[in-house]
Formats: sequence, C-alpha cells, structure tokens
Amino acid sequence: MEFSTSPNFQQPEPPKLTKVQYFFSQPHQSFFILGIVTAIISMIIFGLMFKGVVSSSISPKLFHTYTLFFPTFLSFFVGFLFTTFPRFSATEPIKQESYNRIFFLLLLSTIAFFIGVVFNESLMVAGVVTFLLGQILAQYQLMKIYKISQALQKSDQFWILIGFTFGTISHILFLLSFIGIHSLENLAISLGFFNFLIFIAFSVAQRMIPFFSHLIIDKNPKVLASLAILFLLRSLLIEYGYIFEILAGVLLTLEIKRWKMIFFSSHSIVWILQLAILWLPIGLIIGGLSSMAEKFTDLSLLYLNIHLVALGFLMTVLIGFGTRVALGHSENQMVIDSFTEKLFYFTQVVVILRVLVSFSDLIGTNLMILFDISMFSWGVLFGVWSYKFFGVIAFGKKMS
Repeated sequence: MEFSTSPNFQQPEPPKLTKVQYFFSQPHQSFFILGIVTAIISMIIFGLMFKGVVSSSISPKLFHTYTLFFPTFLSFFVGFLFTTFPRFSATEPIKQESYNRIFFLLLLSTIAFFIGVVFNESLMVAGVVTFLLGQILAQYQLMKIYKISQALQKSDQFWILIGFTFGTISHILFLLSFIGIHSLENLAISLGFFNFLIFIAFSVAQRMIPFFSHLIIDKNPKVLASLAILFLLRSLLIEYGYIFEILAGVLLTLEIKRWKMIFFSSHSIVWILQLAILWLPIGLIIGGLSSMAEKFTDLSLLYLNIHLVALGFLMTVLIGFGTRVALGHSENQMVIDSFTEKLFYFTQVVVILRVLVSFSDLIGTNLMILFDISMFSWGVLFGVWSYKFFGVIAFGKKMS
C-alpha cells in the first residue's frame, strides 16, 4: 500500500466531540459547572432561610458556610487542581474515568444535601458523609500525583495538600456539628475558611499571579509555612484570632511588596487577579482590627473580617481565574471584551455593598434593606458572569 507524499495530503481531522463528550473531556469543565450551579442554589436557599421562609434543622449560618466551603469552592478547587496539579508536578493528566467518578459522587451528594436540608435530616447527613468521601478521594488523587512526581520543585504542591488536609478536618467537624455537637461549629468554620479556602487559594495565587504578570520572583519558602501556622493559631485560639489575622496580613503585605509587582499596568484579565491578591492582606488587617473592635466595644460588624476576605479576595480571584481558564481551555483568544471588564469592576461594587451591611447600624440604614441589595448585587454578578461563560466552560463555545 502506498501513501501520498503530496504536500496537499492532509491527515483526517479527529471526530468532533458531542456536547456531552466535550463536557467531560477536561476535569475543570464539569467541576466548575457544579460549583457555579451550587453557588447560585445555595445563596437562594440561604436568603430564604435568613428571612425565615425556609426552615431547617441547621442554622442559616451553618448552611451558608458549609455550602460555600465544600459544594461550591471545593468543586472549583478540584476542577482547577485536577487540571493544573499534574502540570505543576510534570506528570500525566488525570484519567477521565478517575475524575468522572469523583464528579458524580460530589454531584449526587450535593443533591442529597440540598433536598435533605429542607425535607429530611437523615438525607442531609448522608449527603455530607458522601461528599466528605468524595473530598478524600480527590485529595488521594492529588497525593498520588505528588508521590510519583519527579519535579525538582514540589513545595507549592506540598502546601496545597496541607490545605486539603485541613479542609478534610474541617469537613469532619462540620459533620459532627450537623449531628448535634454544636460546640465544634466555630472551629469547623475557622479551619474551613482560613486553613482550607484562603490557604489553598493563596498557595495557587502566589504561584500563578506573578507568572501571569511576567515576573520572575525568588519566592520565600518560609511564607507558606508561616501563613499555615498563623492561620492554625487563629483557628485554635479563636478568642484572640484577630491577632493572628493582623499578623498574617502584615506577613503577606511584606511578601507581595517584595514581588515588586506593577499593579494595574496589565490588561484586564491580569489586573483583576492582581486586585484580588491585594485584597488578601488588606482584608486580613482590616478584618482583624474590626474583630478587635467588636471584642472591646459594643460594635457588631456582622462577620466583616470573613466577608472582606471572602468577597475581596476569594470571589475576585475566582472570577479572574475562572475567566482565564474558561477562555484558555476552550481555544478562545485570551481577550476580555468591555462587558466582561465591567463585570470585573462590578466585583468591587459587591464587596463595598457587603461592607455597608456590616456598618448598617453605624450609618443608620435598615439592615434587611442593605442585606437584600447586597444579595441581589452578588446574584447579578454571579448570574451574569455564569450566563456569559457557561457555554464556554461546558461546551467550548467560541466567543464572538
């Protein structure tokens, strides 16, 4: 048999994937969509619980923190890390059957949890148990990659796994809180927020944001270790947590200053990430000071310390990384249109509105009105962003 050697000879194109095949072809797609849908549903239910429309065996606070920590952010983390962790570690990509197995376990667990919260406590607890199992399997998958990796530098991967371990501990404490051991609730929330969410997000951000900003930095290997210790002390000594929040903010201020980053000189998809990383030390310092003010005065600032970091850093970095991953992994150009740039600016409007909720007593404005406006603004931001990028993430839609 002879094969043509003509320059016009072309290899046959690979068969085009169906939408379902494409959806499961890369891990970030299915897990990101799960995180998006979960975030929207959880905020709707939380708003109804806060207003007393929906009742449950757990408090609105416990529901709000659990659903954002695990069904929402864990899904985003798994999707992102199942894509990037093998690249960090110079190993083969994770096999599709492996990440699909975990995805369906998290999906079914989330459905069981949401139904159980409203209708059946046993189903709710079953959902938490099976979601915890999915989290453990996801961490085990990352640990296998870390173990076989021959990469010369594995420090970032190590600390990401430490963050996952704290997340698993927090998840177990949440489970115990759900079944009646309420004394563990504050520890579960603090470990889950600071030692899991913030620590993992910063571990990734301090690696990726300087790279996106075209900076070559000589990273200080002690920063992540010091941050892990400060966050752990913050969680274990909750009554004095403001001290460790402020110290962590000062540590990160000095570290980010050392990068010599020229902020806001890059295009939108980079400056939104730079803004996010700036919010972390700012949020920790201001949040720590607000917690100290609450301790020594009659002020009640409605978890200002948590929301400054959650919205300023986590939400902003999620929108930034989510946009970049959506475009980069769908073979779209890494270009932001003016509408998306306006959404980036609107992220900061959402942050400011939530700050106003915490200061409602001081500015003499009705709390529920500000709460409704804040919730609505978050819903607009997340809903519009999700509408714009849902098809890009899920099916590789080409942006016009």
